[in-house]
Amino acid sequence: EGGGGDQIGIDQPGRVEDGEAGATLRPRQRGKRYAGVGDAQAARPDLAAQERQDVEADARGADARRLPVASPRRDRQIVDLEREAALAYPKNANLAATVALAGMGLDETRVQSANLEATVRDLFGVPAIEGTLAARGAEVAGTTVETLDLTASSDGETTDFSAQAQLADNVTANAAGSLSPEAGGYRIVLDSARLGRGPVAAVLTEPSSLLVVGERITLDSLVLDVAGGRVAAAGTVAETIDVALDIESLPLVIANLVRPDLGLGGTVDGTARISGPRDNPDVAFTLQGRQIEAAALRATGISTLTVDASGTTAAGRLNIDATVA
Repeated sequence: EGGGGDQIGIDQPGRVEDGEAGATLRPRQRGKRYAGVGDAQAARPDLAAQERQDVEADARGADARRLPVASPRRDRQIVDLEREAALAYPKNANLAATVALAGMGLDETRVQSANLEATVRDLFGVPAIEGTLAARGAEVAGTTVETLDLTASSDGETTDFSAQAQLADNVTANAAGSLSPEAGGYRIVLDSARLGRGPVAAVLTEPSSLLVVGERITLDSLVLDVAGGRVAAAGTVAETIDVALDIESLPLVIANLVRPDLGLGGTVDGTARISGPRDNPDVAFTLQGRQIEAAALRATGISTLTVDASGTTAAGRLNIDATVA
């Protein structure tokens, strides 16, 4: 396609053997579209029959390369797929894919079902994406995500995206923004974001963006209203770091929306500054916690805590002055 882009895809079925699965990427005559299916289904009897992945992709013009991947029940990563793909295929590679997962599990992550339909231009550069992702019945590190729906559409080099999620106990989350190339790197803009249930919510108060150029990362002002409290962050991470974080009257109850078992309460105020060379930055912080509650504290017979702390770094050591009552 435009810019000499190649397309890649999966063209040969693969089957799990002793916990591993693989699919072979096959070349096809340029300009001729083809489709393939990779079916990773457990051959070991201890793996549930429904734990399988069906992958379909349209592709053209790629060198044959076998990329093994870890099965859902394996604890180790077999290969770095992103690195292997980047080495095997040109920067302007394009991808068209349909992916369906059922009963997938890995460590603390479980997904009952997930379906992806997507086309991607400039896969290994700044991707321009068109597609949808729908996931149902997910468990991620103890957090239940009942539904997750993502959509992306591209206009030229810019991709607009939006996401909506339903968590347990009627907690909802949504976000919208864009991805586009800029200054030899890329910028991610977050136009809106919200996580909450009723009046207890964290809301992005104004659009924010993250610019990545090489190893330099710049975060424009990110400001959240958190159930009447405020969290603000801004700064740059490069050879020199300059990052600031300010917290005002942050109600810890917001964390219970994601992990109700934490049983948190109380408020936190604080500041943090990180500055200096990347390999040896200086850190200074203040922290005040009032009426701090937690399920773990109550289990030990402690109802609430008051915390006042401050700290700085000097000669590579962190010095802390704190009182807890």
